[in-house]
Amino acid sequence: MKFGLFCLTPQRDTSKNPGQIAREAIDQAKLAEALDFETVWFAEHHFSNYCMIPSPLMMCAHAAGVTKTIKLGTGVVVMPLYEPVRLVEEIAFVDQVSDGRLQLGIGSGYQDYEFRHFGRNLSDCHAQTLEMLDLIEMACLKGEIAYDGKFYKVPTTAIGLRPKQKPLPTIYVAGLAQDMAVQARIARSGYVPFLPQHQRPASALVEAKGKLSALWKTVGRTAMPFATQRTIFVTRKKGEEVEAAEHMRYTLRLALGLRFNTAELDRSVLREIPVANEPTLEQILEYAPMGSPERVAKALADDIRVLQPSHLSLMFQYGGLSQRQAMTSMELFGTEVLPILQKEFGDLGAINAAALHQQPMGVPA
Repeated sequence: MKFGLFCLTPQRDTSKNPGQIAREAIDQAKLAEALDFETVWFAEHHFSNYCMIPSPLMMCAHAAGVTKTIKLGTGVVVMPLYEPVRLVEEIAFVDQVSDGRLQLGIGSGYQDYEFRHFGRNLSDCHAQTLEMLDLIEMACLKGEIAYDGKFYKVPTTAIGLRPKQKPLPTIYVAGLAQDMAVQARIARSGYVPFLPQHQRPASALVEAKGKLSALWKTVGRTAMPFATQRTIFVTRKKGEEVEAAEHMRYTLRLALGLRFNTAELDRSVLREIPVANEPTLEQILEYAPMGSPERVAKALADDIRVLQPSHLSLMFQYGGLSQRQAMTSMELFGTEVLPILQKEFGDLGAINAAALHQQPMGVPA
């Protein structure tokens, strides 16, 4: 099991300009590299202050020039919002300039607001994502695209720009847990399912993971890699975790408003609107890894025992948490939380390692 840093890059404080927010994310990436995180993930969203990164591949290319060893992840490329041939070239280019450090996180998207303003239909997003996967595999594995799909039609085109990693970068697929057709494709190709956990206990993902594991067995794969994402805050200051929980609730309200198409905006700034059945601050603090290093380690240890992830992505900055708070939280994770986990589990890298040593990612079974 490896750890990742997830950078959402929100703009709750609208006085902070996007350049400053991006520079703070890069500073977090540098610290994550120093703390021996495996990957830094950069989000993608459009037209609101929920996230200020419109292109995670651009952030990965920038981060490649200021880091040396940490892998660079797209978290995620929203596939239906792209022109496919340009996308496959940009994927290959980022992997080349980063010296093979790209981790390709992909997703179908979920925000109708974004899709409408791109002139796309959200109801087509799963089918479009599958066709885009065809095109990525074709370009990377064969060096040529010739495609006649429902959504994308590409004449025979030689692709000279291919990834450094062979056959292609490791692909993580976010969400889509209820779409068994998509999940079957993920299983056959050996991609990594990536499901959000955020403030919820590990038990919330047990059923979904079980269904996916069973599906993997039906296509002949004995072990399934599995990635999940947690919202985290580590502090030695009593009561500071309550502030973090409020920022988590703010983030959740924005995300759910965008997911269920109930969001209200003042131009590009999302209004914070309470959501029906949303968790209370007390419920967030009960299940999320927030608080002292010992408490955070206990929550993450439960995740590891129950879910056996091969990758655990951690979001340290969300809502209006300051850069100082995020960086301090990361440092405490590296110096105090991680040693507790290593004492309990030994070599964390051995957890679910077998799932990552099967047929190379991206090669259809």
